[in-house]
Amino acid sequence: MNIQASQKTPPPPLLYLGGFGIGWLIEQILPISIVSGNLKSVEAVIGWILVVTGLMIMITGLYKFKKAHTKITPNLRATQLITTGPYRFSRNPLYTGWAVTYIGVILVMNILWCFFTLAVVLVIFNKVIIPREEEYLRNEFGESYLLYCKQVRRWL
Repeated sequence: MNIQASQKTPPPPLLYLGGFGIGWLIEQILPISIVSGNLKSVEAVIGWILVVTGLMIMITGLYKFKKAHTKITPNLRATQLITTGPYRFSRNPLYTGWAVTYIGVILVMNILWCFFTLAVVLVIFNKVIIPREEEYLRNEFGESYLLYCKQVRRWL
């Protein structure tokens, strides 16, 4: 059995990229900067810090999947529940890492509209993607997953 046997959604990275693309397109039509003048360089530095942080969260999370020899692809069966590394702090560190990276890129590029599209993307994750994955993991790992959920937050 897989998570998305009967329900199809785009791969999670495409949701983030799609949201960013829509925000960028809106910016081309109705440009609105987050900051201007001297603050742009501060905003860019903060943005790059967030990009690197988000990428590190994702790389660490991916490494934990590889080390555990389990599948990361949502439509393939998980063989192990990962609760170490960034999974000690977030049940969804890859999604969190994408969101942090996304915010960093928004700041580097100074595109306000992408904050609004990120909000839509996060609602889709919270209402559609993550609940489906959580249901699968509850069915697959039972009590150990329920205990993990009590100890670790969904995002941070």
